Amino acid sequence: MILLVVSNSFAGTYDCTFTHRNTQNGLEKEKLKLTFAISEIDDKAHVIGNTGTPSEVFHIDKGFGKTFIEITDLGNVMTTTIDKKMKAVHSRNTVGFSGKLIPQQFYGSCTKRQLNK
Repeated sequence: MILLVVSNSFAGTYDCTFTHRNTQNGLEKEKLKLTFAISEIDDKAHVIGNTGTPSEVFHIDKGFGKTFIEITDLGNVMTTTIDKKMKAVHSRNTVGFSGKLIPQQFYGSCTKRQLNK
């Protein structure tokens, strides 16, 4: 997990901590940590989440924020958007094994680490 993030081939890392989750049942406290790293070599981005395994994600850095998009092996879409003030929202659009929609949205903030070359 840490090897990907601290590698000198990564131009910047966003450490995000989400403290609240909104579901169909309402808003509740729940902690989620995600780390995003963007490679200076090939401009690819990766996310490291609760499993500790890096996953490649798309990243868009236009306008007034940055967005990361992950498509899981099952086809579920996860997006994280970070604004210029480093506030963040992480949305999970998941369809469970039963075919039931499981919407979740997390709220938090991020810090950016610029790694030395």
